[in-house]
Amino acid sequence: MRRILIIYILIVSYIEADFNFTNIISSVKESIQSTPQSPEEIKEIHFNNLWKDVFTELEEVLDLEEKYKIVPQSSYLGEDQKSVKGDIDNAIYNIYQTLIEDDILSYKRDIDTIKNAIVSLKKDKKRYIEEKVTAPTNSMMKTTKSGYIAKIKEANIEIKAHKKSMESIKNGLQERFLSVGIDLSSDELNIILSKVYGDDIIQMSVVIGLLNQITIQLMILMQENDEELSYSKRYYGVFMVTLQVVLYTQQRYIKKVSYNFIPKIKNIINNSKSQREETKLLYKADKNKNHKKIYKKNYQIHNFNIEVANLYLKELMILKSKLIKGQNITKDNLKLAKNTYDTVSLSTELSMLINENKNIFNSVMKIQMPELIPFENKEIQNKYIELTNKMIVE
Repeated sequence: MRRILIIYILIVSYIEADFNFTNIISSVKESIQSTPQSPEEIKEIHFNNLWKDVFTELEEVLDLEEKYKIVPQSSYLGEDQKSVKGDIDNAIYNIYQTLIEDDILSYKRDIDTIKNAIVSLKKDKKRYIEEKVTAPTNSMMKTTKSGYIAKIKEANIEIKAHKKSMESIKNGLQERFLSVGIDLSSDELNIILSKVYGDDIIQMSVVIGLLNQITIQLMILMQENDEELSYSKRYYGVFMVTLQVVLYTQQRYIKKVSYNFIPKIKNIINNSKSQREETKLLYKADKNKNHKKIYKKNYQIHNFNIEVANLYLKELMILKSKLIKGQNITKDNLKLAKNTYDTVSLSTELSMLINENKNIFNSVMKIQMPELIPFENKEIQNKYIELTNKMIVE
């Protein structure tokens, strides 16, 4: 028996030693592989990778635009303007998809994961507090009071760490907005994140910010190749295509606000009004004083819900108006860019025009930012979040 016990201890010791050794090797590998990079280096590497993909795709759209000019208006056998236009639309959609795959857009998945982890930890903490009441002071088999106290403490530490991670993600979002000329405070960012259109505004700022970086790079290429008119004109043509992608992005969000968000909030308002009328009738019909008090309170809640939902609707209508205004600016600049691309003969004129237009993206983005009206109180903020969740689910 003693011999078996000794063998068992040796095996356990060997496994533990091997496990520790594996962990040490793993941590050494991680420390060797994880070379720290500055935010500037990461941004540069990211843009270089994006440039290779997007620039080629932008050139393909430009080639299709040239083809569109020479193919017949309609044809039964070969390509015509309708088929080429379909190819252009597909190519622009692919560019948009490439742009929205930006790393920063993983923020929502990360925030949702953290929120779920916090909810789970809070449930565990609540259970530990309840079970601590009847837990034994000393026990070899069951969790003791001190054991539950330790679990509660550990849950608090994890919750705090998760909240810190969430703030780090939000700081990254603030930097992204700043890169397109929009300086948001933490409170303003929280307001955007609480709205049903928050994801779209962040996505749009990323797309336009990346296109702006591409435009700046095009300007540099034009300046470096100013003796070669054919190169300069092609770079300007690519810039013209970036405006088409901006226009496509704006049109997507205008449709989403017009045909998705606004109808949903109107539906919520109508349902709330119906429930309010039903509550009013029940209040009148019931003779019980205590019941009447509850119905009266319910009626007031419906009024509050309708009031906040109407504020939300007004906000969405203003946002739609801003998006349309930004879209009109892009359309005007796109007309100018196309006309200039078709008629220009001097590279200096091209360079001057692209230099003037490089700030279009920032100005359009600023115009299209929603009204960041601060919440008057926590109750209204919670109601906005509740309405946002309803519009996302429905």
